[in-house]
Amino acid sequence: MSAAPSETVFRTSLGLTALTSLIAANSAEGAATEADTRATDSPATVVVTGQRPSLEVLPETILDTPQSINVVSGELIGKQGGASLADALKNVPGITLNAGEGGTHGDLVNLRGFSAGDDYFMDGLRDTGLYDRDAFNYEALEIYKGPASTIFGRGSTGGVINQIEKAPQLQPFQNFTATAGTNSEARATADVNAPLAEHAALRLNLMGMRNEVEGRPFTRNQRWGLAPTVGVGIDTATALTLKYLHQTENNLPDYGIPFLFDRPAPVARDTFYGLPADDRFQSRVDVGTLKFHHAFGSVWSVSDTARYGNYYFLSRETAAIYGSGNCFTSTSSAGYFAGAPVCAATASKGEVPVASNNPYFPVIGTPIASVQVLRDRPSGSGTIKIAMNDLDFTARFSTGPLSHAVIFGTEYDDERAELVRFVNQDTLITPVALLAPDPFESFPGTQTDVSQRPSTRTHTVGVYGTDTVGLGPHWDLTAAIRYDSFHAAFDQPVGQAAHFDHTDEIWSPRAALDLQAERAGERVLLLRNILQPVG
Repeated sequence: MSAAPSETVFRTSLGLTALTSLIAANSAEGAATEADTRATDSPATVVVTGQRPSLEVLPETILDTPQSINVVSGELIGKQGGASLADALKNVPGITLNAGEGGTHGDLVNLRGFSAGDDYFMDGLRDTGLYDRDAFNYEALEIYKGPASTIFGRGSTGGVINQIEKAPQLQPFQNFTATAGTNSEARATADVNAPLAEHAALRLNLMGMRNEVEGRPFTRNQRWGLAPTVGVGIDTATALTLKYLHQTENNLPDYGIPFLFDRPAPVARDTFYGLPADDRFQSRVDVGTLKFHHAFGSVWSVSDTARYGNYYFLSRETAAIYGSGNCFTSTSSAGYFAGAPVCAATASKGEVPVASNNPYFPVIGTPIASVQVLRDRPSGSGTIKIAMNDLDFTARFSTGPLSHAVIFGTEYDDERAELVRFVNQDTLITPVALLAPDPFESFPGTQTDVSQRPSTRTHTVGVYGTDTVGLGPHWDLTAAIRYDSFHAAFDQPVGQAAHFDHTDEIWSPRAALDLQAERAGERVLLLRNILQPVG
């Protein structure tokens, strides 16, 4: 077989701002975008009836799948200048992007009102880890809305976000992009595909980026990644694909401006309350995936996907906080900090409610010029390791007038999280004026005193089966059931010791009935009824 001519594409852009304005291009419910030349010049809603989901457990087209699915193509993400999962998800209705509430890290998404913190998947397997996912290796995104426990198991109450990684192709090509802008923005990517033999190919994706934030000194986001992939047996009955993803980030985080009297403090935008000499958020992701697929003629096929992953993070961040609403009987009282108010000696238990002029606990009427802030410095690090495998058998056959697409399989998932939390330095750093914080003030240095060392292990075994029955040209009936055994063990040996151990055994059924019809030469969905529990 002769290879197609090699294609090399260079794309560069120079922006006046570091942020690219995104144009929403939302797929309709139960529809998806595809490579249609009519949709490449400007993003638009494209309804497609022939595209299939990427998951082996869903054998029918998106139109025929009883699940609300949005697909965002990698081509669309690239045309919009999207650099991350968060950028891509702005195309999808029903998604809420959070901003680190509660001190959490990485991608923070609500899907149909439910937290999706444990509902990120990559090529159908769970992508556990606290990091900001970059879009440089995306072929597409699939967003499954609504309960999907018969497909994905635990969680998935609001839905699931499945990242489809790029795979080797039989045609050679080279794509390069470079972006530069204000705020020291720089980003470059490379996508190189090279056939190795008639049915084998190697593909390599590379990414590096760095940017600051307008009006916020010291704040920095930077990361780099690589994703080599090799495939053999492409477009044959027996195929094997090996993928590897590495991504590293090293950011200088920013907790912004504190509130005062129920509104942002009246300070300049460039007022910075962090300690840039030591503040960091770092992550390192290494994920390897091996997929094997074999077709036994036209009826049976088998697919097995195995994955091992290691996710590391380190978090040291500083935020402005106020003191407690108390004063102290003397400078030797527990928790006293330099400059805190001292109460009368008759105060009970060493502390009494503060007067209205306490600069460390401002109330309405406190002069703004006298308000002082403390430095909250929670810090921690951790490693999450995963090992998982998904095995699927598919059969397509007919019984009289009925067609069947039967899938049954098993899933194994083992995850271990080893975390370290350090003692907060909030009482060890000299308070500063709200109106004039000093980013370079002295502090005790990187915290090394451990306050907690929680260890968590989860072990999941799932078994499932699905039968999609074609009741003639217009009706489809889907019946599915899944059983999961989920075991979790938690140990906390440091500080207040704790141990928990629990096993859940869960059945997840689903039944769905679809009615389609031909309208203006296209198949359209007229009726869909889905019966399943939430969870």
